[in-house]
Amino acid sequence: MTENFRLTVPDRTSWTFVVAAEQCPDDLPAAIFEHVAAPFATHAMRRLGDPQLTVSARPAAGSPWDLSKITSLDDEDDRDGDLAYLRSADWNIGVSATLPALDRPFGARIARAAAHALREATDGILADYDLGIVLPTPQQDDGGRFVLADDWIITVYTGHGNSPCPAGDADIDGCACLQLSTRGMQRLGLPELRMSGVACVHDLAATNVLRSLSRRLLPLGITHGTRVMPGEALVTGGDFAEYWGTDDPMWNDGPVPVQLSPISSDLLEVRPPDDYPGSVNEWLWDELPPVVHELLGCDPDPTPGFYAS
Repeated sequence: MTENFRLTVPDRTSWTFVVAAEQCPDDLPAAIFEHVAAPFATHAMRRLGDPQLTVSARPAAGSPWDLSKITSLDDEDDRDGDLAYLRSADWNIGVSATLPALDRPFGARIARAAAHALREATDGILADYDLGIVLPTPQQDDGGRFVLADDWIITVYTGHGNSPCPAGDADIDGCACLQLSTRGMQRLGLPELRMSGVACVHDLAATNVLRSLSRRLLPLGITHGTRVMPGEALVTGGDFAEYWGTDDPMWNDGPVPVQLSPISSDLLEVRPPDDYPGSVNEWLWDELPPVVHELLGCDPDPTPGFYAS
């Protein structure tokens, strides 16, 4: 029988964004307020200078932010030399927010909106420093629902390195090359999620399981403290849809049970249910809806309103 475990949500978490630019505005608050997206302008004005929204500029030569390990999620994102610019620009402008549980993720949206405003004001490049990625230029944020797929978390892979995978695409359980982990859940007050021993052919399915589970756990991050959690979670088609910001469930069959095993206070291993007799790859192939193996992404539904989560 799957054992319960304790989940501790911290009272406060921190978020950091960095703009790399050739020029730094003389008046950073004015630059923010001139360019910040309308839904967040009043909130940014009230918070600026508090721990909930702190902005500081440093010459790159003496910057406290090491941008050498920032990467691009897609090679095409760097076709204009974004990474080279990021690492060679004269100025780094940091935007940080230390947020209580009840202010997550709303306060983070304000901080990121302020960072995007500074990117626009300086014609610079914006990095999510915690995730280690360059953020693309966004569409206008209408202040609607919070969508995890909007570059708030990512999934990183470790695997067989430069060696070719020994298995073919048709071999369901031919390798166990990959370990997949989320990055960004800790900023939401939640542990990161990991799945190990995944065959290369199932990388998308495993990624989508972690995405769906991240959305299932998201509401837990707004109340700090320790609670007892069941060792099994049920992931639904609604969770997968909400990860992308759509309303129609991605599948209509029943939920998919997954086992959660704490590795540490900030990491949960995701596995097949205790009573599943096969390997993780057989489970990924046999027990998951087809859409989990197929969906690379989708556009969110329009969601007017400001405080929707």
